[in-house]
Amino acid sequence: MNQRVLFILVFLLLVFSSSSLAEIVLITDLENPVSEISTLDAKNIFLGKRRSWADGSMLIPVTQVDRAATDQFSRKYLNMSVAQYNLYWRQMLFTGTGLPPLAVADDAAMKKMVATKLGAIGYISASSLDATVKKLEIR
Repeated sequence: MNQRVLFILVFLLLVFSSSSLAEIVLITDLENPVSEISTLDAKNIFLGKRRSWADGSMLIPVTQVDRAATDQFSRKYLNMSVAQYNLYWRQMLFTGTGLPPLAVADDAAMKKMVATKLGAIGYISASSLDATVKKLEIR
């Protein structure tokens, strides 16, 4: 009986610790007039189904190589695992129907890329947010 209680406690600890992972936020460059975006728009952007902002300017989606950040992002905004997301883009490449987003190493590289590319959109942990980029509110 004690082993069962210990197993349940460990399981609950893992569940609660994984839910306390850093919050992922969407970011864009400071010049972008867009301040909010829907989850559906974010999904369409990162799946290559939407290629321009509402004003017609070019959209540049950027992802991260960092597995933890990309896992949180893809689950929260795309409703898929990283493996599913990667498979989606492999299929798009194979069929010649799309090119995957640019990819950077981590939050620091993401902020640098998004801050210097007009029309860029990416994601970082909320704790990395600073004045070099603009957080997009989710509606």
